Amino acid sequence: MKILKLVCVLAATISLMGCAHTSNPLVGSWRLVPSGGEPITEDGDAEATIKILNDNHFAFGIMTPEGEVFGGGGRYEYAEGTYTEMPEYHSLPSLIGQRLTFRCELKGDLWYHSGSFDSEGRKIEVREVWKRIKE
Repeated sequence: MKILKLVCVLAATISLMGCAHTSNPLVGSWRLVPSGGEPITEDGDAEATIKILNDNHFAFGIMTPEGEVFGGGGRYEYAEGTYTEMPEYHSLPSLIGQRLTFRCELKGDLWYHSGSFDSEGRKIEVREVWKRIKE
């Protein structure tokens, strides 16, 4: 019984440590929203894209309708109106080590994110809307 109580106390302590208050409004899990619609679901018919952020790191994963998986992650910086990713690993190796800066705006549970960057000699335009995944 004492061991069970100890395990419960440790589990509660670890859980509370993970819930530390942060002033960064991007911390959490996000699902990409297609143009003008609801978040894409994982129904097998559509691409599913998830992005997870803590105070200073991001990771994302994409699963295409064909079942291919792409992803990346690394450090990021956020200041009101600006979001910058510094990929440390990525499906497109040319992005590793770059600083990808985007304009961003938060409106409730929506995160608007736009900008452009170069990859493998091509200019890539990004205009994304992410919706917070609620627990």
